[in-house]
Amino acid sequence: MNDALVNEGPVSNAPLGDVISHIGGLKLWDSVVDIQTRTSDIEQYFLSNPTVPGCVIMSQDNVFGVLSRKNFNAAISRPFGREVFMKRPVGELMKIIDVEPLVLDENTQIAHALRLAMARSDEQCFEPLLVKRPNSFGLIDVNRLLTAQANLLEQALHAKDELLEEVERSADALRQTVAEQQRLAKELSKAKEIAQHEAMHDALTGLPNRRLFLERLEVALETNKQDPSKDCAVLFIDLDRFKIVNDSLGHLAGNLLLQEVAKRLNRMVRRRPATSAGLDMRDEDTIARLSGDEFTVLLTEKITTAAAMAFAARLQTALTKPFQLGTESVVISASIGIVPSLLGYDDTESILRDADIAMYRAKFNGKACAVTFEADMRVQVATRLHTENHLREALGKQEFELHYQPIVALRTSHASGAEALVRWRRSDGLVAPGSFIGIAEETGLIIPLGNWVFREACEMAKLWHAAAPDRPPVTMSINLSPVQFGHPELAETLEELVLLSGVDAGTITIEITERSTMTDPDRALAVLKQLKAMGFRLAIDDFGTGYSSLSYLHRFPIDILKIDRSFVSNLGGAGGGEKIIVAILALADSLGITVVAEGVETKLQASTLRELGCRYAQGYFFARPLPSVEMWQFMKRPVEVLN
Repeated sequence: MNDALVNEGPVSNAPLGDVISHIGGLKLWDSVVDIQTRTSDIEQYFLSNPTVPGCVIMSQDNVFGVLSRKNFNAAISRPFGREVFMKRPVGELMKIIDVEPLVLDENTQIAHALRLAMARSDEQCFEPLLVKRPNSFGLIDVNRLLTAQANLLEQALHAKDELLEEVERSADALRQTVAEQQRLAKELSKAKEIAQHEAMHDALTGLPNRRLFLERLEVALETNKQDPSKDCAVLFIDLDRFKIVNDSLGHLAGNLLLQEVAKRLNRMVRRRPATSAGLDMRDEDTIARLSGDEFTVLLTEKITTAAAMAFAARLQTALTKPFQLGTESVVISASIGIVPSLLGYDDTESILRDADIAMYRAKFNGKACAVTFEADMRVQVATRLHTENHLREALGKQEFELHYQPIVALRTSHASGAEALVRWRRSDGLVAPGSFIGIAEETGLIIPLGNWVFREACEMAKLWHAAAPDRPPVTMSINLSPVQFGHPELAETLEELVLLSGVDAGTITIEITERSTMTDPDRALAVLKQLKAMGFRLAIDDFGTGYSSLSYLHRFPIDILKIDRSFVSNLGGAGGGEKIIVAILALADSLGITVVAEGVETKLQASTLRELGCRYAQGYFFARPLPSVEMWQFMKRPVEVLN
């Protein structure tokens, strides 16, 4: 916008200082904060002062930049923006905001100030102005300055009796001012349209957001109620393995992946008009990004369930082609839930809920597939909620108990340790952890449950040591879930529990999965070093099935690698299991790490492992997980089946 906003005249010649002093409602905001101020404090300041247009960011005595309320909200609303910046200095947030502050002297005329403001880009033209005074800085909201200018003009018009002698001289100037005001009104209207578009669209991908999707779904639902022949289908899409990409390549790569996914989905919208089979998309169809890596599709032409599944398959085919993220090539897939008809629904949230349920069924079925919603799926979700509620009650009623699976020294055929495994003693029988650990992790109940398991296992280890003081102490292996491992107070909690039990920390082995360490390798290294310093032994569980890096394995203070059962099951067959295990044993030996083979179910597997040089093993061949009394009896005798 390069033309002058207003003509030079008595109204527009008013200096900013005079306008601030004499026009009601216009204020010079002395909103100055240091560049080291935490972003969360800036947010609190904006919340406490809803009319403040922004703040001046100072670095020592120099102006670093201007942070407007709009740019602040946009920045922290980006994916992971809040998690990344809220506890960090606002200076780091400013690095992603490309806005050059417009610094004006308080004697600058209002017209000139507005010209300079409007000369900026569309994204910056309404950013606050930085006004320099003799001993301070302040901010003026451009919209309020425009209002102030309008007020000045109104005052001039109302003072017509005093200005009659100047009417002829000022006529041209006033007409030009009115023309500029009209143009300004158009610009304001345009800004309003932009704001409305931003309110209805996802900032990262440009796709319709949840709000717009629900509005269009509401229209489709009402149309369907009036004319059932005008039916629609809803697809709920969740990207598989997105978290792995995000954690391994970083949030910027994750954002780029979401943008590229949006482009591929959006290209589907621009295809030719839908055919009678309903396989293509029309202009009336909507693809939206709900949140994170979740997308939805509204198909507005009546199609069959089979046709909706076929369309979902086309979406999956489009998404499985490699994405180039800088120098990295990434392949992903999608799990899709389908509600093939709106018939019988009364509200949009119920439709999304059922599509979401179907999507989670697709993930449960192995991911990279599509599932059509069926009514009995709600029952399964209700059952899951029922389990969650009972799980909470079980913690209070102490309905859990530990069983122990022996870890056998293959050379001596004696149990050298045990792995503690939790069981849920319900009225209808004993429940294995696979039925409730996932729910416990999702709800956060894994923290109190995991602490109980750790305390009970330590106390049992103490009892075993006291019962056989002349024998080498039996080691106790205790699993930590990824949720537990990510808890900020993990080390302190485990140190307190082991001290309360009185057991030697050196006899306790903490088992973690590869996934736990690779979410944030640097943090994992710091936590593992803390635990190692406390005397605990550390083990990587299910080794070979995760996404660990050998460079990190070298850095981690690991004592034990537990070979996953999938490799052990291939021993003696055509799957090359021996070669893999030999390679793991050689790797562990070079790093000074002990190896335990899991899932040993046959004598052949046990004998082969011993011949390959594996020193320790566990599995059903030796014993299933046993109650504490039976485990104690097992440890007193050698494993005869190996002799």
